Amino acid sequence: AVTADNGNLASNTTAAPDTPTHGLVSILFLSDGAQTRGQLEPSAGADLAKAAGIPVYTVALGTPSGTLTFDGGNGPFSGRRVPVPPDPETLKAIAVRTGGQFFAAQSAKSLQSAYSKLGSSLGRKPGRSEITYVFLAVAALLLVAAGLLSALWSPRLP
Repeated sequence: AVTADNGNLASNTTAAPDTPTHGLVSILFLSDGAQTRGQLEPSAGADLAKAAGIPVYTVALGTPSGTLTFDGGNGPFSGRRVPVPPDPETLKAIAVRTGGQFFAAQSAKSLQSAYSKLGSSLGRKPGRSEITYVFLAVAALLLVAAGLLSALWSPRLP
């Protein structure tokens, strides 16, 4: 599951299937780490994910000096710059608690690097496995067993 719901980790945890997933379910949590909405604390959401056996992979977006500019028309906050530094410690704690991994993305390049690392650990590659040798080994064992049994049961030639 990829979160895109204002950081609501709980809804992604409860949306997971109740059937065994054999490690195929995980949550990718992209956030600055600050809680601005919701009633559930991040640690409680992490506990729900851990109880469900779902690892949460967190990516901290933003820089320590990052700001947003309010664009609210002619209101009192219009044009005001507000600092929005990430909270990597919260995101690290979520990842550690649930068995996931934490990544910091302060630039587009570091975000791409995080995606590459995540893709190699979360993604599945279709492939073929050669199993001919298994059938060959079974056939060889059966051939040897047939030869031994034949030698025991057959009369000897004069």
